[in-house]
Amino acid sequence: MFHLQKRLEQSERWDASKRLTLQDAKELLKDRFSQLDFEAAKKDVIPFLADTSELELWNQAFFQAITENLTASTPMEQERTR
Repeated sequence: MFHLQKRLEQSERWDASKRLTLQDAKELLKDRFSQLDFEAAKKDVIPFLADTSELELWNQAFFQAITENLTASTPMEQERTR
């Protein structure tokens, strides 16, 4: 979360005086997904994909649903899983 917070601060999307939580990150993502033009996003990535069939899943509901499953771990937890 630390790295994400620093990048959000750098892009002026997060107040440096507040600590970013997982729930905050999920809310930021959900907000962004509610504003995104998914048809335009699909067109942007098509040239880079061999199989475009998975793009059929791309919509606001799909990305908001998978956002709920996001988890965060500390660097120590990441080391233990390697």
